[in-house]
Amino acid sequence: MSKYLRHELKGRHLTERERQVLALMAGGHLNKEIAEMLKVKEMTIKNHVTHILRKLDAKNRTHAVAMTLQREEQQKEEPKDAAVRYIPCPVDSTEH
Repeated sequence: MSKYLRHELKGRHLTERERQVLALMAGGHLNKEIAEMLKVKEMTIKNHVTHILRKLDAKNRTHAVAMTLQREEQQKEEPKDAAVRYIPCPVDSTEH
């Protein structure tokens, strides 16, 4: 499971199961296939998809996956912490 799927939008977190479903959606799997893989009913997956779309404020499955992939790319490019952004200049010891 990608750590980049652990994002928050609209002040709501995706549950672990919702992140699993979203990852499988990103893999191109249909609700029926996801249900079989996770050993749950297809209606359960449909409910998860509904929650995912609502939480991400996505228009459809494709939009939710695209948003996730875009966020994943942005997070890969960002420094991990503020210390990485700040690189101190070495002090020239001859100026003392």
